[in-house]
Amino acid sequence: MCLFIRVTFFLRLVLKRHKKASFKSHFLSYNKAKKYLFSGTSDMLSLKTYWFHQQMQFYWDLGIKLCELFIQDEGFQKIITSNSQEFDIIITSAFVYDCVFGISYILDTPLIKMCSVSGTKWMDEWVGNPSPYSYIPQLFLHFNEKMNFWQRMFNALSELYIKLGRVFYVIPQHDAILRKYFNSSNIPSISVLEKSTALLMINQHFDVGYPRPLMPNTVEIGGIHITPPKKLNHVSRHT
Repeated sequence: MCLFIRVTFFLRLVLKRHKKASFKSHFLSYNKAKKYLFSGTSDMLSLKTYWFHQQMQFYWDLGIKLCELFIQDEGFQKIITSNSQEFDIIITSAFVYDCVFGISYILDTPLIKMCSVSGTKWMDEWVGNPSPYSYIPQLFLHFNEKMNFWQRMFNALSELYIKLGRVFYVIPQHDAILRKYFNSSNIPSISVLEKSTALLMINQHFDVGYPRPLMPNTVEIGGIHITPPKKLNHVSRHT
C-alpha cells in the first residue's frame, strides 16, 4: 500500500494501475490560511514583488506551518498510531514538507519525493546530486546555465543563504514539531533523515532543460501529465 501526501495528480496516475493507496492532505481556505500561515502580514498574490530573502522566508514559514497543521490532523494521527496499516512506500511533495522525513522514519517506510519544478540544491543534497554553483542556477533567480561572473557570485551567495537558513532556521523547527507531536526525543534530525530519500522525481526533461549531472535515484518526469490525444468527434460538413 502507498501513502500519498499532497500529490493529488500523481495519485490519480497510480490508482489507474494500483487500487491500494491512501491519500492525506490538508487544504485551507484563503481566509484560514491568511490567519494561520501569514498572520495578516503577507499575501500570496504579491509574492512576485518580494525580494529574494522575503520569498525564501515566506516558503520556509509556509512549510513549517503546514507541517504542524498536517501532523495534528486526526486522520493522520490514526495512521501513525494504528498497528493494522503497513505501507510499502510514501510519496510526497518535495518542496517545503521536511517533516515527512520524520514520518517516513516513524513508519519505517521508504520515501519518494516529487518536485513540481526542476529541483533545488537542497534537494540535490538529499540524493547526492552534484550541483556546482558555477553552472547550476538557483531556482528563484531565473538565471540560465550560462552565467557571467556577477551572476555566478550572486548565485553562490543565494545558495549559501538558503543553506544557512535551512540549517539554523527551517530544520530545527521541523525537528521540534516532530518531537512535540510524537512525544519522542529520539527521532533523528531532519538533516540526517533527508539523506535517506529513496527517489527524487523532478518536473524536468532533458529535451528542454540544460545539461546537468544526476544520480540514478533522480528521475526526470517532465511531461508525465500528458495523456494520449483522444479522437475528435466527427463533424459533418453541410453544403
